[in-house]
Amino acid sequence: MRVPLPIVGPAYQSRSLPLSAQVTKGLMPEINPEGRSIISLHAYPGLLSFGTPTAANFRGHDVMSDQLYVVAGGELRQWDADGVIVAGSKGTVGGTSKCDLANNGDQLMIATGGPLYMYTASTDSFDEITDASITNPSTVDYLNSQFIFDNNDETSSKGEFVTTQVSEPLTAGDFVDALDFAVADTHPDDISRIKEYNGQVYFFGSNSIDPWWNSGVGSPPFDPIIGASRPYGLAGKWAIDVSDEFIYFLDDQRIPRRMFGLQVQNIGNPALGQEWADYVRVNDVTVFTFTLDHERYVQYNFPGPNKSWVYHESSGSWFQLSFGTDERRHRADGYAFVYGKHLVFDYETSEVYELDFDTFTDNGTVIQRKRATAVIHGGLYGFPGAEMSFDQVEFVIETGRGLTTGQGSDPQVMIHYSDDHGRTWSAEDWHEVGVGGEYDQRVVLTRQGRAFQRVYELTYSEPTPFAIIEANADVTVL
Repeated sequence: MRVPLPIVGPAYQSRSLPLSAQVTKGLMPEINPEGRSIISLHAYPGLLSFGTPTAANFRGHDVMSDQLYVVAGGELRQWDADGVIVAGSKGTVGGTSKCDLANNGDQLMIATGGPLYMYTASTDSFDEITDASITNPSTVDYLNSQFIFDNNDETSSKGEFVTTQVSEPLTAGDFVDALDFAVADTHPDDISRIKEYNGQVYFFGSNSIDPWWNSGVGSPPFDPIIGASRPYGLAGKWAIDVSDEFIYFLDDQRIPRRMFGLQVQNIGNPALGQEWADYVRVNDVTVFTFTLDHERYVQYNFPGPNKSWVYHESSGSWFQLSFGTDERRHRADGYAFVYGKHLVFDYETSEVYELDFDTFTDNGTVIQRKRATAVIHGGLYGFPGAEMSFDQVEFVIETGRGLTTGQGSDPQVMIHYSDDHGRTWSAEDWHEVGVGGEYDQRVVLTRQGRAFQRVYELTYSEPTPFAIIEANADVTVL
């Protein structure tokens, strides 16, 4: 009988491999209710060089008045739509750690955890803030004509923040008013990150979330939302980002969460929890949201274990990204949609890349794409515990997209299987997927032996389009 195989699915490797040993890497889900398969897996876009930096060590970025600004090394630079740095450095930014940036359309604030800097586009001027009332802020955001900073210096109360005033011009020496301080003190923790979301300000600490609103009364004109505090700490300063609909963050218990209004939801799963529990550290995780083809994604980069994971909002599923063939984390460490392009930033070199669906390498480096199926067993087809003979297996993938010359001109996919839940594998079996124009090429395996359970794994490293649509098998129940 012919049966479907569970070829499409998320990355989900359980502590108990007989339950699930699924791998999805370099492949992203696409939902199409009217397609041949409701959910299919497609090649994640490659990295196309947009512009070469003059310094390594990406530290932060922002888009102000439709212009891209990047802090790399010790400099703030502006990039134009052609990937060219505009008129050299805009100013020197002290330190080497990541920065938090926010702007009001003309003035860009750069909080470093040390000196605070301000770039003003209208005058092309760059200043270090010398007002002694504000001390070494490390996070900043903007709401209702006011910048909001943490004030976590040694003499301040835990959770103290300060705002600029609406009506006064901002100058380096007279930046904030002595009255414009308040304390987000529902829990006794310092502010790790400030985020504006849906017209409110969220103060994320090491063990709490305090939402405030702009009441327009008092100095500063912000008040806490009564009863809105939530007992979730932030795993690290960069463990958070905001999309149009949600706040996404990794909490202090290593649980990925999203927040809608005051509702907090766990978006993880047991397999992810088991994986992340083994990571040597997570306090340096970076999180950013992005949109591709009208679909929302959230990327989690873990420098310690050198891993990258992506959450797909529509399906609620996870997949992995890597760089090269040795399982290193993905290069992207931030995202901006600007100049009509999806741009990301190399965490190490500060190179700016475009996420491009027509590019099939990461700036020239091979992309390895991999999918290991869910466990195939008789219970899927009404014969629990039965042994099956796999007479023929067909994988429906995109074919006939080989290049004219060079690598990818005769593209092949490697397929092997495991009958012991992914612990050992059969010999590698390489199959052609069609030179250019061979759209009717089929990927069919015969005489696949017998097993009580089986996992198939496909690996593809060619610089050509690739998609997994479905798989079917002719099996005999023994």
